[in-house]
Formats: sequence, C-alpha cells, structure tokens
Amino acid sequence: VCAGRKLLYHGHVDGPYVSRNGDGDLTVMAVDGSEVLDSDDVCMRLGPDSFNGKEVSRMVVPDDPNLSFLGQPGTILWHAPAQLYDGWKPIWAGFGAFDPGHEWNVPDDFVSNTLELELKDFAGPGEMEVWNYIAGWGSASRIFSSRDIRKYIVSVGGHAHTNWTFTEPGIYKLTWQATGRHFDGTTEKTPEITHYWLVGTDGDVHLADGSSPGLGSTGVTAEQQREEMGLSEPVGDRPEPPAPVVDQPTLDEENLKTQFDKAWPPENLDNTFSGGVVTSKLGYDDYGYLEPKWSDDKDKSFGSTVWVEVPDNTLSCLDGDDKNLKDFIRNSGKTSAWITGGESDDDAPTVVFDTTGVDYDKLNDQKLTYSVTTESYGGGVVAAGPGKSNTFMPVSVGGSTISRKLQFLQAGQYPTRFMFSHPGIYSHTIDVIGKTPEDKYTSGWVTLKFLVGNETINYWRDKLGDDEQMLSVDADRGCGTTIVTAD
Repeated sequence: VCAGRKLLYHGHVDGPYVSRNGDGDLTVMAVDGSEVLDSDDVCMRLGPDSFNGKEVSRMVVPDDPNLSFLGQPGTILWHAPAQLYDGWKPIWAGFGAFDPGHEWNVPDDFVSNTLELELKDFAGPGEMEVWNYIAGWGSASRIFSSRDIRKYIVSVGGHAHTNWTFTEPGIYKLTWQATGRHFDGTTEKTPEITHYWLVGTDGDVHLADGSSPGLGSTGVTAEQQREEMGLSEPVGDRPEPPAPVVDQPTLDEENLKTQFDKAWPPENLDNTFSGGVVTSKLGYDDYGYLEPKWSDDKDKSFGSTVWVEVPDNTLSCLDGDDKNLKDFIRNSGKTSAWITGGESDDDAPTVVFDTTGVDYDKLNDQKLTYSVTTESYGGGVVAAGPGKSNTFMPVSVGGSTISRKLQFLQAGQYPTRFMFSHPGIYSHTIDVIGKTPEDKYTSGWVTLKFLVGNETINYWRDKLGDDEQMLSVDADRGCGTTIVTAD
C-alpha cells in the first residue's frame, strides 16, 4: 500500500494535518519536518528503534490505574512517544491545523477558531490509542481511540505531539475527515483521507528487508524493561471498564473538611447564592481592558468571586444513549448529575453571562470567548453550556475530546448551566478573551465556585456561621427528571 510513497520516521511528523491544497480546498494532509505533503505521498513508519541503549519503539504498560485504558500492567505496545528523543526516534508524531510554522496565512473565519477532526474509519490487526500523560497527572488525556473516541476539537493555528500506541504489529489504515463552521452559517468538510501506519519490522508490514534504513533496536528490550519494573506478561483479556452508575453516596465529615480547607473559604456567607440569578457583567476597566464582575438580580455588585449552592433537588438522571452526554458519562462513571438553574425560579441559582456592556465593533469576528478552567476538590467532572430549565447543551466538558470554549457572537445576556458528576466543592476560573481588529488581545477573569450536594451546603453554612438553615440529607438520594440536551 505504500509503494512509491515516502516513509516518515526519525523526524517531526504531523498527520493528520488540516490545511488547504493548491486549489484552495480544505483537506487532510501530512507534515514532514516543516514541509506540508499530500497524504497520498507518505506513510507513517513506526519500526524497531532504541535510544541510549534502550528500546523506545515499544513500551510497557505500567501499574498505573490512570493508564488502564492501554491494557493490563505488563502489556507491551508498539509506541510512537510524545517524548522527543534525539533524532526524533522512532517517529515524533502529532496532529494539527494551519500551524503558522507551515502556513503563509492562518484563517480566522472558523467559528471559535476550531475544527472538528474525526477518525471516520479504522482498520488494522490491533487497536490504537492516541494520548498524553505524565506521572503525577490526575488522569491521562485520551485524544483518539479506535475503540471509543473518534472526534477531537483542533485549534486553528495549533498542533500537538502525542503518544500513539498500537497493540499489534502490522499495517493500520486510518481514515480522517475535518469539519469547520463559518460565521456565515456554512459548513466546510474535507474529503475522507486515508493515512497508513506501518508498525513493526519490515517483515511485519510486508516491506523488503532494508526498506527502513536506520531502524533497528539494540540494548534493553521492552521485555527486559518489563522484568525490571517487576511486571510479567498479562494473562487473559483486558478487563472491561466498570459500567457507569446512578448512585451518589454522601460525603463523610473528613472528606468535607478536606475540600473546605482547600477551597479558600471566605469569612462569611455574603457572596454565597442559594437562589435567584447571579450575573457576570462584562465591561471595561479604567485602562480599557475587559473587566467582568458578579452581581445579583438587584444589580448589587459582588466583585470577582461568588459561591453558588447546588442542592440535591437538582440531581437529575442522564440518558446513557444521549450523544451529547457520552463523554461526560464515560469520564465521570455516573448516569446522574447536579445541574444549576436555567430560569430565575429554578431550584438552584441561574448563572448568566452579560456582554451588553461591551462594544462589539471593537472586536474581531471571533467576538468573545469564555474559557472555563475547573478545579474539582472531590474529583468530579463538570460540563457547562447554554440552556433553560428543560434543556442543556454541554459545550465545555471536562476531559472531553470535543470540548469547546463558550463563545458569544453578539451582545446579550446568556443563561449558562453547569452540571456536576459528584458532590463536593468546585472552583472555576473563567477567562473572557476578545481580540481587536488590529490583532490585540483584551481579556479579564472571574472566579465561580460551586457547593454541590446538600451535605456540602450544610457543612459550608455551618462553618460560616449559619447552623440553623440545614438541608435534609438522604443517603439514598436519587435523581429526578432526565436532562434533555439540544444541539
């Protein structure tokens, strides 16, 4: 399948890489070093290789639960590492779109400056995972998987280098397609483009001996590394991940104290909302930069940080077949979640982003984006997006490969709902970014913190001086209505 094509290895490679061809059509290409090439002219080559006397073309799955998606500890995988070794061994592979290092012009007419990259089809002797992880991270970042993750949001003008692992040697056929939406409402798709990965020895991929000069592994093999790690070859099939559950056990006193201490609590409840509307009003500071501030429905100002209670009567059921909730359910392991209000009289406060104080004529076509960075003191997953009482569209989803920033293209008031997979305390830093027609950035930020679950709210109130307004806590709390999502 790769006769007459250039084999890409021992180098910087981006594939898939979204760009425009000579005719100006959006397509999926490949990058060799700094040169953008037609996909039909190349094949990615992952062959035996070593660095400093150690095999680097195969890896051993460590005894780390964060990498359980790769297989059982001791499993050996073919591995194109994200780590950059001298000589780019064996292949330093990534993906991207319109990287300014390879383009004369980077487009700015895609909504949210992003494209959706999809693995449309996959064929090969084994499975593939594309991921990033450093020991000590809370979890691995899974990007693509031949098993269950086929879409990823790519930033226009960016690229990333990742780990690519394959369970078996052989020839892998990956079919890619990218989609972008323009401000005029039109959608642009690339053709479905095929990339080939040749994984293993020349014999494994039906190449004549010597077809991959420079490849060859010497030194400590993956099998020897496994022995040094105290691991052995796994027996039996990889266990299936546990099925998501609806149960929401209550937090104990020790857990609540730990989260409370981490949350930098205020001295009193003045900035804590239990109902109504809390609005982030966006305007300008004395220097002309964007400045968001919190206020209530009586227009009282609360500065840059507020706390929002999300009680158990907002606990809702999640439909496991809902395509918009698939990532949230997989990442959290839950089919129930708490959710903030979408109307002023809902059971939890409604969060609104108000951009009417901004002159949109001073911004470029991307207008305003709101980036949500979450710290969960209890390990939960958060989703955020527009919605009213009966609907919700998760746009920004923790750990999701299709998560986007919130984007507001015209001045208005935007009710935004937040959904939480576990009880506890959550802290969000919300950065609002605009760019002028002269290509200058203006930005601002606020902090939004949530108290999720009745036991969390009770602990918070008790510690901050209100031990009389306690909510009932049910150890067998169940979800009520089912959340309906909308595209």
